[in-house]
Amino acid sequence: MPRALRLHHALDSMVTDAWVAPGNVLGNFRRGLRERFHDDLADARVRHSTLRLLTLEAWARIRGLRGWERILARNEWFQQQAAKRLRDYGTAGPRDCVLFGYSYAARDIFRFAKRRGWRTVLGQIDPGPPEERIVAALHSENPRWQADGQIAPPLYWEHWREECALADRIVVNSPWSERALLEEGVPPEKLRVVPLAYEPPAEAAGFSRQYPERFTAQRPMRVLFLGQVNVRKGMGPLLEAMRRLEGNRKRRERATCRLSSGLSDPSKSRCLKTSAIALRSVGSARWRVAQRPVSFGMQTCSSFRLSPTVSV
Repeated sequence: MPRALRLHHALDSMVTDAWVAPGNVLGNFRRGLRERFHDDLADARVRHSTLRLLTLEAWARIRGLRGWERILARNEWFQQQAAKRLRDYGTAGPRDCVLFGYSYAARDIFRFAKRRGWRTVLGQIDPGPPEERIVAALHSENPRWQADGQIAPPLYWEHWREECALADRIVVNSPWSERALLEEGVPPEKLRVVPLAYEPPAEAAGFSRQYPERFTAQRPMRVLFLGQVNVRKGMGPLLEAMRRLEGNRKRRERATCRLSSGLSDPSKSRCLKTSAIALRSVGSARWRVAQRPVSFGMQTCSSFRLSPTVSV
């Protein structure tokens, strides 16, 4: 979003939690910090709290914060930091300013913006409560799949509904997300569907996929699963498909599955741990954890499965 606004000369400034330029020593602390930079925004006005973020993470570890307790603490912290940065913007700020913020960490920021007379746009990152209900039903229907996370506390959704009320516009990335928010009572006039953008890498230019006449043990069908390894992202159907191959040796040898999810060890996924087929397959020839860039996996795979959030 900041890059798109910058391209159209509409970005005044960006407020984020971490921003680490190449060569900054802070990038040595964590690989994720080195990824919090983009050349297209190198000369943009970026306000960040990287050092404070590292302090927060250390404090959370010392306190033993985990799960939703940690998520809520991070969201609260970011809003405090962002509001402080916005206060530094000036005593009043331009009345025609538009503030864009992402869901679940925008309530206090939007409150500040409204006091300044700014317009507010909420970037909704998921379908909200309806999605949570769908995932909970999946876990209920399949007890062997251990829950990948706890149900969000009521306070989480309470704050989100306040964000929706404070937003002048809400941007969702699919018609399904739009329907989900309508189901929760969000006024339709606030909603706008803006699909997620995809920017192909340079190496994709001129690429043409080639398929063999038939898949063999020497040239198996390669399935790339891109996304988080959990029930929410659709691992259940994939595990079931692999289970069906388990009893057919010839078919099993003609198929491989590559997981590209940032996992160093797929067996650490709760979803995989609690499936007998996964326990038998992890570490065998049929499962691979992608260590190369995603673009490489997409070019070498026969079938690509992007892991969208499950829907009905």
